[in-house]
Amino acid sequence: MLYWIRNTQRCFLNCLPSSHTVLEAGFFVGLFGMEKSQRGEISLPRKVDSILERQPRILIADDDVDTRDILSGFLAHQGYETIVASDGEETLALAARLPLDLALLDVVMPGLSGVELAARLKDLQPQIEVILITAYGSLEQAVEAMRQGVFYYLAKPLKLRRVLAVVEKAWAEQQARAQALAEETGISAVLRSLTGREREVLALLAEGKTDPEIAEGLCISTHTASTHVRNILGKLEVKNRVQAAVLGDRYTGGRQRR
Repeated sequence: MLYWIRNTQRCFLNCLPSSHTVLEAGFFVGLFGMEKSQRGEISLPRKVDSILERQPRILIADDDVDTRDILSGFLAHQGYETIVASDGEETLALAARLPLDLALLDVVMPGLSGVELAARLKDLQPQIEVILITAYGSLEQAVEAMRQGVFYYLAKPLKLRRVLAVVEKAWAEQQARAQALAEETGISAVLRSLTGREREVLALLAEGKTDPEIAEGLCISTHTASTHVRNILGKLEVKNRVQAAVLGDRYTGGRQRR
């Protein structure tokens, strides 16, 4: 019986018709008792047949825990790395230390609205693609969102396959732009100028590590780790460690699939 339940847990999202909404998927999660990690993410197997060299990282911000869990679990199952936040402040704190590829933001959350949050995220990480989700959309709101550089505007109730289609399109367009930028600016040559140790430090920056954590991971002093970080920022001509991590992650395939 337990074997059957586990296998049902693993396959239900793949078999879920496109007409099923996040709310309906949540019913199945409750029915089959899917396990959740301490961060509230559903533990699901990851696909291995992706053509991507690394896992795109998606931040999902929604004050509704069920929506967060369903979207996080579904997208993780498609091969994306997902992290979750419950409001704008938590989202900005994560964006200040982790390179992000995509963000799914609920428009109505405590504190900052999704539109305001999109603008703040773009300031921190200009390359990020933002997808807004809402049950209370208006034409004026959608126009303002597009002015803030939002990639797409999804209306609730969300259909999971539709969410996936939009996410895949956003990721594909971002990759195309990143490749064009690399060719135009010669950033790949700059990255090749980094020493072997600096590349190791850059890889840990892409994981959101602090200088003491980098030092511990590489068995060097914190002072030495900080010196490497400063040298990397200078060579890459970026303002902060997040921007350096974004470049390293994007052009060297820093986060490899597990």
